[in-house]
Parts: sequence; C-alpha cells; structure tokens
Amino acid sequence: MRYNKMALKQFSFLASHLLRMKNAVSPISSKAVVNLHYAALSKCHWLRNYSIATEYSNINPDVYNPIDNNLDELLITMKIKYGDTFSIHQTKSLYQTLVDHGIDSAKVKSQLVETPDLLKYPEIFWKQTFQVFTEFDFTPQKIYQCIVVHPALLRIKPNKLRQNLLELNQIEIGRSSVLKLAKIYPVMYTSNPQQVKKSLRHLSTLFNNPQLKGILKNSPSVIFSPIEETIKKMTYIVEEMGLSQDLVVETKVLSKSLSHIYTRHEFLKRAGLYSKPKLNKDKRSHKKNAPLTLIMDTSDRYFGNKVSHLSHEEYQVFQQIMNEELGEFEESTDDLDEEEEMEDN
Repeated sequence: MRYNKMALKQFSFLASHLLRMKNAVSPISSKAVVNLHYAALSKCHWLRNYSIATEYSNINPDVYNPIDNNLDELLITMKIKYGDTFSIHQTKSLYQTLVDHGIDSAKVKSQLVETPDLLKYPEIFWKQTFQVFTEFDFTPQKIYQCIVVHPALLRIKPNKLRQNLLELNQIEIGRSSVLKLAKIYPVMYTSNPQQVKKSLRHLSTLFNNPQLKGILKNSPSVIFSPIEETIKKMTYIVEEMGLSQDLVVETKVLSKSLSHIYTRHEFLKRAGLYSKPKLNKDKRSHKKNAPLTLIMDTSDRYFGNKVSHLSHEEYQVFQQIMNEELGEFEESTDDLDEEEEMEDN
C-alpha cells in the first residue's frame, strides 16, 4: 500500500507524539498507541486521531487516569466507535462507579463498548439500584449481571423495586424464596409479584415443590407463559418422548417452543437415534438416548453436528420441512375450529 509524502509526514508526526505521550508522566497504554496507529493507517484520519490522543492525555487530569489502562482504552475506543455520542465525563463516571462497586475493570470496559446504551442511564440510577439489591444480599457482581441482562431495572424507582423484591422474598417454595430461586431471570424483579404468585399456583397443580424449584432455576420464563402451553409441552415430553417430570425440570426445555421440542425429537427419531424409554420397567432406560439437556438446550449447530452425529446442514433442511408440516397442521386446525364455531352458531 502506498501513501503520499504528506500522509506519511502526518503519520510520522502522530506516531512520534503518541510515543512521547507513552513515556510521559501521564502516558496512554501501549495498546492504545497501537490501536491509534492502526486507525490512522487504515482510515487516514490523521488530525482526528491526533485530537483523540491529545484529548485523553495529561491535558485533563480530572478525566484521565494514567494508572488505569482499561479506562484509557475504553475512552479512546468509545471516541473512535461512537464519536461524540457519549461524553467523556459520562463514560468515566459510570466506569468509575462500577469499578468502585467491585466490578472487574476489564469486564466493564468490554461491556460498555459492546452495549453503549447502558451509558444513557444516569449514574444516580445505577447507584440507587445497587443500593436496593444490596439490601437483599445480592453481590455486586450479581447486581451488575442482572442490570446488563435487563437494563429496565434502572428505570424502576427505588421504593417500587424495593417493594417488588420484598414481596418476591416472601413467596416461598419449600424453604426457599422466589427471590433467591429466580436470580438468573431478572425480568421477574420488574414484574408484578401478585402475577408471579398466581402463576405459581397454576404450576403447582402440575409440579411438586422440588420440581417448581427446578423450573425457577432452569426455565423461569415459564412463570409468564400461559399454563395451557406448559401443559402441551409436558404432555408431549411425557407421552411422546417417554420422559418423567423430574428429568424435564433439570433442563431448560420448558423455556423452548413446542415446535422446537417436536422438531428436535422427531429429527433424532427419524434418524433412528431416539428410542422411547420405558421408565415403568427400567428407570435408567432413558440413558440409552442423548441427555435431554443436549437434545433441547444446545445450539442448532451443536445439535446437528455433535448430538445427532449427522450435520448442521441436514438439521437445517429438516427444520424447513418441519416448519412446513407444522404450518399445514396449524392451518388445518384453524379450519376445524372455524367449522365447529359455524356449527355451534
């Protein structure tokens, strides 16, 4: 690749300035220097990158922390990727708040670069949310994980969030509270606790307490699904696949769609790789097949290549066939429903 004399002169000036900064009292990290060199070479944005470099150098000690390489890399990366969308103060403040709460600085850096919309929430929202969850013995790492997965938590007023958590903590399954059992599903914390209680009453007609605990741990979204859908899934798994409820609640299968369950099972069955267990005669007969979690909880690629030992491509073709078959079945079912309604009228 060839560059004109002016471009090379500009790059030489930028490079020498960055290297001086690297060895100065307030240096930027070596990685940042390399990244800016690459940006300059690939995009020829000489003056723009020069201004970025100087902006985060020792010009503003309130913004720049020479000891924290993750922070300076975050600030420079945000500037290059998102321009002026997020202010330096905004990024620095949230980063420092999270690090002060004990969150790993490298994780904070990568997360903010990946999901910059987290910066749109005022710093005070973060502090208030951390404070409320801390009152219920959540670790800082768990609080951070909950917010990243479900940022809507930051929009709830502290008193409302506190009340939700208190009510969820009072709903018990055996000796455990729903609050502790559903930590992997932060959506529940923004939901109406009375609706959660109502859903659990419905589910308790199908599952015992140990099984309900398994559901909240592995498939908590079931709480917000119509009970009729859960019954259909359980009926298929028990009657067609020959598995027990105890095996079901140990996996995430109830969080999957019925078509997903049917397609995965049918693919193995037609390939001669699944035989229906007879648990009433042999409680270990299900072990002749692949574990349910591998059949249902894995990606399409892993399932096709590793579980079925065929190929991802073959499974993709089969999915298309099943989608057509299921679509035709649903249409015929709708037609029957319409005919029944007409007869009733």
